[in-house]
Amino acid sequence: MCVPDTSLEDWQAVLDLLVASGWKCQYAEGETALPVPRAEAALSRPDDAERLVRP
Repeated sequence: MCVPDTSLEDWQAVLDLLVASGWKCQYAEGETALPVPRAEAALSRPDDAERLVRP
């Protein structure tokens, strides 16, 4: 997803909201399910890297 004029702090706020809200979500890199990462870690992966956040 591309959201113009969005900062790293904005994305971190979204990820924090997902975790704090108690909403069920899953983050995966390829086939491996992982805890929702910090925005810096998720956004620093190469553009062609597999990643997925599912509600």
